[in-house]
Parts: sequence; C-alpha cells; structure tokens
Amino acid sequence: MAANGKSRRVLMASGDNEAFDAIYRHYHSPIYHYILNVIKSPQLSEDLTQEVFLKVWEGRDRLHEIRNMGAFLFTIARNHTLNILKSATRSQALLAEIVRHSPEPGIDDEILNRDYERFIQGVLLTLPPRTREIYRRCKEQGRTYEEVARELGISGNAVKRHMINSIQALRKAATRDLGLLFFIGMYLTL
Repeated sequence: MAANGKSRRVLMASGDNEAFDAIYRHYHSPIYHYILNVIKSPQLSEDLTQEVFLKVWEGRDRLHEIRNMGAFLFTIARNHTLNILKSATRSQALLAEIVRHSPEPGIDDEILNRDYERFIQGVLLTLPPRTREIYRRCKEQGRTYEEVARELGISGNAVKRHMINSIQALRKAATRDLGLLFFIGMYLTL
C-alpha cells in the first residue's frame, strides 16, 4: 500500500471508487479494531468504522494534502469515537449499548467502584445537607421519589429538583476532575 498509497489518495481525491475501495480494504480492519477497543460493542464499532470512511469519502477533495493515510484515518477514528462517547452521556440507548458489551466486573472493577464511591461521597459533602440526604435516600437506600417526599413531608417535585442538582454536581465534578470516560463509569454505578 505504501508504494502506491499516494497515487491511490490522489485518485480517490478525484473521485475514483476503486482507489477508495483499495484504501477501505487496507484500513478497515485496523480502524474497526481500534474503535472496538474503545467502544467494546462490535455493532457500534462497525457503524463508527463505516462513518469514518464516509467522512473520508466526503472530504476526499482534500486528500492530496495528506502525507500519511493511516495516521489520518486513525485521527478521524479517534476524534469521531470521542465525539460519540461525549454524546453517550446524553443518550441512554447508546450508553446501554456500550455497557452491554463491557467486560464482566473483576477485581480491578471492585477497586474502581470503591474509588467511584469515595469520589461520589466527597462531592456529596459539598452539597447542601437536604440535597445530600435526599440523594442518599434515593440512590443509596433505593427509595422512590414519592417515598422520600412522604418521609420528609415535601413534594415529589422538590425531591426531583434535589436529585437533579446532585446529579449535575456529580457530572460537573467528574468531567472536571476525572474526565469523560470516568464519568461514564461512575454514571453506571449511580
């Protein structure tokens, strides 16, 4: 591929489908496995791999400027995968797909879970006492919003507002202090 890689890039830049097919065949598997290593979902990884090559095809007119096609493709794959992970914090379905393909918990996960728990407790200490109490009753004790509202003599909407405030504080602290991937892991324990 290296010897005629430049000519394939030039041909592809002009819209040559055969040149695109050759680049696709050469790089599909490594790009797919790179994304799979991050996402863990085979189907989602395949979809993202297709999207990476679609981006390359759509931007093919700029390919003559590229010196290293492999590095270029991996950069696109990395950026696209990170963007998907960012959107996963907003998408329950996507997050569920990632979690479904995550490895089974092991000793390392137990250590991480303890670290998550310590982190959560530290953030909770920064919240007002009432918000912290409501969070603990709902998340740690497994009570419903209605049960907590009855126990504390407040409305269900007040409980919901306290929970929203606590989750937002945890999200901000996690993304600020630990990065996005840690927040995704922490979110799974909430």
